[in-house]
Amino acid sequence: MIIKKEFTDISGTCLQGYVNCTYDDLLNTFGKPTVEGGMETKIEVEWELSFYDPELKFNEDHVATIYNWKDGIRYCGEEEGLEVKNIKEWHIGGHSQDAVNCVMKALDKYLKGKK
Repeated sequence: MIIKKEFTDISGTCLQGYVNCTYDDLLNTFGKPTVEGGMETKIEVEWELSFYDPELKFNEDHVATIYNWKDGIRYCGEEEGLEVKNIKEWHIGGHSQDAVNCVMKALDKYLKGKK
């Protein structure tokens, strides 16, 4: 599996699924987030990724985004909002369910190597 972080066109992506893991797991798997506290107040961080994986039976890149949604300090305030390091449920966006499959495969590979 190849994960690309250079410019990724995420236009037209929408929620495809969820993943439960730590911020550190995402950081160690995908590197630094593409967006950190951007203009969107509903998210704290977002990864914008492009995957190529011939094992998953496709020959083109698949786009995925990973982000928190309306649970961080920027949206809920300091009293009720979560710090990024305490967020455990993450949204996965993409053009199809392949986005979820790619994210899960990369995370599984990292988590198996962590044991």
